[in-house]
Amino acid sequence: MDSSVLAFLGVFSAIALVVGIIWYIVIAIACMKMFTKANEAGWKGWIPILNTYTIYSICWEGKFFWIWFVLRIVEAYTVNSQNTVVAVLNAVAMICATVINLIRSLRLSKSFGHGVGFGIGLLFLEPIFLLILGFGKSQYVGKPEGKLV
Repeated sequence: MDSSVLAFLGVFSAIALVVGIIWYIVIAIACMKMFTKANEAGWKGWIPILNTYTIYSICWEGKFFWIWFVLRIVEAYTVNSQNTVVAVLNAVAMICATVINLIRSLRLSKSFGHGVGFGIGLLFLEPIFLLILGFGKSQYVGKPEGKLV
């Protein structure tokens, strides 16, 4: 490879790394503020898997996090399979994980006194809506009643 291409890739990688770290810090702070509102320890917002588990715990039950987590692992390890059965397994895991994530988003919205529209926002623009929950006027009202939504 040409040295100018390698230099460009190096600079691009460094910029992407810095932006990723800044983005992670912003989201961790938003989670920390949101968890504090929900009477959870704010430091949980800084630990990657624990922060997602805590989000599930404050709006649903932790066991649904583990189901979602296993589905995401299955999805990741079966993504490029040439085997039809494995490809179908991947599709089923992806659909189930998405449905669980949708329900979690709707429940999290209700946990902070918002409606379905805010829940859809959490599903598609989660980082922005987590910032709104953490830094906005939203107050934690508890886990929504009912089995799913």
